[in-house]
Amino acid sequence: MKKYKFGLQSLLNLKEQTEDLLKSRLSMEREKAREISHKITALESKKFSDINKFEKNLLQTSNFNNITSFYEYLNSVNKHIKAYEKSLQRVEFNILKIANELQQASKEKKVLDRLREKEFEDYKYDMRLEEYKEVDQKNSYDYYSSNLNQ
Repeated sequence: MKKYKFGLQSLLNLKEQTEDLLKSRLSMEREKAREISHKITALESKKFSDINKFEKNLLQTSNFNNITSFYEYLNSVNKHIKAYEKSLQRVEFNILKIANELQQASKEKKVLDRLREKEFEDYKYDMRLEEYKEVDQKNSYDYYSSNLNQ
């Protein structure tokens, strides 16, 4: 009996590698998004904490230079937050793009998997027919041989 070999196995392997690579890239992009979100949250938390401290200090000393420097500081923090938000948007766009590519790659891999399964079922069917044929030939030979000797 011949051994089963899927003719498109190399293509299926390539699709599996592509799918794994896309999963890895998606995971890395999600981790980047998580890190950026944490940075934004930390900056906003620090900003509100600094605002509270400034308001408490403002009651004790109201110096014009302190006020202007604090507002410059707030503008700087807001710019950093906006920059992180833009970066987060880019990463989220990449996540969507990679997710779509992964979905397409998964579909292509599933098609090849189904084709391989169908070919394997056809192979098993052909092997069963061949086996039945051999058994039938053996039975016919045995029957013919036993009738010749009589």
